[in-house]
Formats: sequence, C-alpha cells, structure tokens
Amino acid sequence: APKLHLRSLCSLCSSTIFDFLFKIMLGRFGYPEFIVGTLRLLPVPNLFNPDGEALGNLAESCFKLKCFIQTSNEIGHHFSILSSQQVEGLTLSEKFANWRDKLCWIERQLNNYQEEINKISFRLYGVDGKDREEIENMLSIQTKMENDEICDLDKEPQIDIISTNLVAFAQDQVSYVIGCNFGRWDVRMIERN
Repeated sequence: APKLHLRSLCSLCSSTIFDFLFKIMLGRFGYPEFIVGTLRLLPVPNLFNPDGEALGNLAESCFKLKCFIQTSNEIGHHFSILSSQQVEGLTLSEKFANWRDKLCWIERQLNNYQEEINKISFRLYGVDGKDREEIENMLSIQTKMENDEICDLDKEPQIDIISTNLVAFAQDQVSYVIGCNFGRWDVRMIERN
C-alpha cells in the first residue's frame, strides 16, 4: 500500500489543482515566493481508494513512456538501443519519420494521461464545474485534446529528447558507431562497484 500511495501522490502533485493550491499558498500567484515549509501545509485528499489507485497507475504509465523515450538517449540512464533500431524503415529518413510518429503518439498519450490525472485530482479535492474552469483558465492550461488529432509535422514534439530533427537523429547514429569503435559499450570497460 505505501508504494501505491507514493505513486498516487506523484500523480496528484503533477495535477493542475495541486499546482493551483501550491501557488496560492506561496503568496503572489503570478510571481510565487518559494517559502520553506509551504508544501507540507497543503491539504492532501485520501488516496487509499479507487481514485488513488487510478492515480498511481497513471503515474506508472507516464513513467514507463518517459523511460521508453530515454532508451534511445545515449547519455541517459535508460539507454539500451538507438531510436533508429526501434522503428521500421529502409532509409534513415524513413526511420526518422517513423520515430517522430512514435514520439507524437507518446506525446498525445502523455497529454491524455495528464487530462485523466487532472480529472481525478479535481474530483478528489471536490472541485468541479465553474470553479474548475476558472482554475484552469487562471493557469492557462488547455484541458481538451482530441484523441485522433494528428501531430503537426512542422512542429517539434515537446518531449525532452535529443533526436527531434533529422540532423540530430543522424548525429546520434554516428556518435553510437564511434562509441562502439572506442569500446564505449564494452561491458569489460564498465567500472566495477
């Protein structure tokens, strides 16, 4: 149960309502003054219920998607394989297009998860209707995103990764190959703890 509670709390802390309450507690809403001890004063609803469990599951799903993205980040903790090896395609351009499509899908999925986290969190705090709408307007958050919306190919995905353009995508391939030549991926070169 404590593990579930921590995941649920992680989701709750990333919600719009929690952000709003925190900013109110910090004094000046638009320009918050971060005061030590403010966070522990925030009210936290009971998370040991189906809504809390749903929040925990959403946190885990978001974490898995973020980790998947990092599997292709050569300098990240989760690196395991190049992005070009995770998608189909005969040419580097095709692989890049397929990788971008995958990133766009992940971005939409993360946005959907965030909407669900917000919906549950508002319900847990007992805030709905006009109050919820006002809070979301104050924080300038767009709450509705169509599931079938296509990622704009002229716009870079908002996901924090290295390979968001074709040049960086190609550079990752070269960097990996050079790393292989110098033994960067040789398990014998890893320091023993």
